[in-house]
Amino acid sequence: MRPTFLHETNGQLECRTGGEGDQAVLRSQSRRSLFLLYGMAYSSWLLLALVGSMILTLVACHSPESESHESKSHRTQLEIRKVQSSSVYDFSASPEHLISRSDNLDECFETNGPLPHTVDLELDPSEKRSLTTYSLVTGNSGDDSILRMPRGWTLSGSNDAATWTVLDQQADSRSWKLREERFYNLSSPARYKYYRFVFTLSGPVAILRMSRLRLYAD
Repeated sequence: MRPTFLHETNGQLECRTGGEGDQAVLRSQSRRSLFLLYGMAYSSWLLLALVGSMILTLVACHSPESESHESKSHRTQLEIRKVQSSSVYDFSASPEHLISRSDNLDECFETNGPLPHTVDLELDPSEKRSLTTYSLVTGNSGDDSILRMPRGWTLSGSNDAATWTVLDQQADSRSWKLREERFYNLSSPARYKYYRFVFTLSGPVAILRMSRLRLYAD
């Protein structure tokens, strides 16, 4: 069966059965339409792939890493000379435990004073490397170790302990695991003598507890 076409003759439309020429035109137009649809579909696929790749890159850059304490980190720790906290704490839960190199994660720093809690770290005078990554480590004492971890804080650096530059801010609401070390990467390396953590948000329990607070050069 031949296709029927509308033709205009002297201002009047009439139906005619298409000849070979009309059918060739129809086939050509159909092919062009099909190629156009293929091109649009391919362009849409490329756009979706590009957007997906960008989203994955952003998530990878901003999401903190974590690993169990048993898997020893390949990173190099900065040498910390001194640690102190503005919060009230029990002697058995001294902030000195935060910078301990011991594997005993039952040692911890804990305070139930009102937020915010400030922890100041002073590097050893011999330390010349830049800070690129830091981590928080949970303990091994059940729910007390994971429910008392902080959920929001600011990290700042200073060379005179008077003027501070904000280096990182976090609002990490993910659940913690026992003996977990969670890493946070700075957007660019920072080199200061003093580092200050101001913890502004607690977990489900209004008590702050951490086993270790570590600074890394790489």
